[in-house]
Amino acid sequence: MQKYKIVASKSQKKYTVILSADSETEAKEKLHKDGYSVLSISKLTSKDIDGQKFLFQVEKDGEIKNGVII
Repeated sequence: MQKYKIVASKSQKKYTVILSADSETEAKEKLHKDGYSVLSISKLTSKDIDGQKFLFQVEKDGEIKNGVII
């Protein structure tokens, strides 16, 4: 699976998402299902993400959760 860096918007907020998908089209479809509008998308290489720290925020059923992936 390829990793994609996607800039998307939802509810007048801008998000940067790292997503694994088989194709760019599949990555876009995954975000569209969750109500995001894709603004830009680019492929990532393992070099781009090695040693990086990613912060994320998820809203599910009205509850917001924050996390970190290293």
